[in-house]
Amino acid sequence: MIEFPWIREKGPSRPIGCLTDCRTVRELSREVVESNAFGYPHTFGRAVQMVTSFSLDPVRCLELGLAKLKFFPKVKYWDENRNKKAKWNFKDFVELYQPTQVPSAASHAASYLGDVCAKIEAMDLSYSRNLNKYQEHGMPWLETCNERLPKVLPRDRLITSEMIHNGELGELERQLPVTQRHMKELRILSQLLLVQSPAIWRFHESVPTKLVLPPVVAPRPAHPRPPAAQEQRVEVADFEFEEEPDEELIDRIQPSTVPASTNARWTDLETAYVNVTHDMSHNMAYEEYKRRCKENSVAIRTFCAFKRKRQRLMQDV
Repeated sequence: MIEFPWIREKGPSRPIGCLTDCRTVRELSREVVESNAFGYPHTFGRAVQMVTSFSLDPVRCLELGLAKLKFFPKVKYWDENRNKKAKWNFKDFVELYQPTQVPSAASHAASYLGDVCAKIEAMDLSYSRNLNKYQEHGMPWLETCNERLPKVLPRDRLITSEMIHNGELGELERQLPVTQRHMKELRILSQLLLVQSPAIWRFHESVPTKLVLPPVVAPRPAHPRPPAAQEQRVEVADFEFEEEPDEELIDRIQPSTVPASTNARWTDLETAYVNVTHDMSHNMAYEEYKRRCKENSVAIRTFCAFKRKRQRLMQDV
């Protein structure tokens, strides 16, 4: 099934978005069924097969289901790679009506918007870049002009002078099926001149001409910031439990050994750790010397320096 907000499309008010076309319910039903563009994960294709297996007309069944709807999303049946795939954007929609009903002026005007733009390009009256914004957002004067023009007149020439070159205005004015004087009487044109030569009159003040574009919304950051309340709570928690750090005391670490290149004099404390007993070898005396230096946090001399010092002391004994 096609998933979209059903309640919003029932009318009578126009849903938020862009009205792009008008269709009868039967035309839309036939178009959706015959498109064959609802593949996985959509289940509409399977539903059509089930209805057909019971010898029922899927177009008629869908028409009965859509009979109460006033609007329907604008469904596109091709993707960017020209593959059959139905999709819709929940912004563009079409107006539905029964064969005995008349579509609204807004939907009727939106239905021939593409014809107006195509006519302007075919007559080489304007650059295509000037028409891009109107093709996407519509021409605001079409609905009012459609209501006021006689029904027998063509609607594919409802343009403004800002789209075309001034040199083409005179020829275009002579080709119009209705005169400017008549359009003044219909309150489509005003008494104010737009161009002096040829004489082209402005739109009536009651005809909207300014295109209102939707505001551009900046993209959201990849990692949104936490709510303000949460930030405040974190700050309060940090303030309550944060304690001032104690003054860090750094003890100077004494070196454990004395480098061999050092010529520092032996202190009396170091000399007292040297055992000068003759019956003890230098290795045993050095082990005892290292043990006593470690116990008293005194830097240890190398074995060569210890051996020379011990030999001198043993000569003095």
